[in-house]
Amino acid sequence: MLACALQEEPELGAVVKQLIAAQDRIKLESILAYKLESIGLVKLGGDRVNFSCELYRLYFAQVNFGAE
Repeated sequence: MLACALQEEPELGAVVKQLIAAQDRIKLESILAYKLESIGLVKLGGDRVNFSCELYRLYFAQVNFGAE
């Protein structure tokens, strides 16, 4: 389900790649942050986001979900 959402909206996939590379919270545009939060992929912390669990980081680091 999450991978499908990322394939349907490439800008979300690009954000996930940024999160994987950052290894920490990143600052995002509000709309993108709320979209990712609404599907449970990230947690909001002020104006920054991070994966809601480490398993998502590990999974998406290994999977090509079409966001190049």
